[in-house]
Amino acid sequence: MIQFSKRGCGRIEFLRCAATVALIATALPVFARGAEAATITPPEAIAQAGKIVFCSDMTGPPLEFLDESTKPIGSDIDLGREIAKRFGVKDEWNNLPFKGLIPALLAKQCDAVISQLFDKPERREAIGLVDYMNSSEALLVAPGTGTPEIGGLTTREALAFLRGLRGINLVGADLVEVAPQYDATSNTAHAGAQVLFEILSLFVK
Repeated sequence: MIQFSKRGCGRIEFLRCAATVALIATALPVFARGAEAATITPPEAIAQAGKIVFCSDMTGPPLEFLDESTKPIGSDIDLGREIAKRFGVKDEWNNLPFKGLIPALLAKQCDAVISQLFDKPERREAIGLVDYMNSSEALLVAPGTGTPEIGGLTTREALAFLRGLRGINLVGADLVEVAPQYDATSNTAHAGAQVLFEILSLFVK
């Protein structure tokens, strides 16, 4: 969730800011494939400062966390840096406790918040919100294991989570068994092999 303070700019300016960030968020996959980035004019205050300051609770890998050198990393951090890049300014990050994110935004300690906040009506009364990710619950069972995890991650989510752990000092890992008698299509075996590959890759520096 990206939040902008409504007190930081007038209604028209706020809508323009929100629309800009929404455009960036939806265009990211396209530009990630190598398309040339377009120049986006930032809000006047950000342009004058030459930077955009983000507040985030960096305790939620793989979205936002600190590496061994306390450098912010994660998918949300990548999003913020891409926004700064499109604006033509530097990015700056304030690592704050979750409960302090919105107060810091309202106190103008940052220009925007990128963190794991739900879009709630009461929050929209005080700040502007731009949704860039949907989360949901699902019942998923891997067919080829004797110990299925009810409501567990999809293969895509598991791989994304593992890749987000890069930079963390891992000391061990475990992969639950794959039972051939339950895996008639071998899909689970292939998924397990890919997960094991990703785990081993994390130990390679």
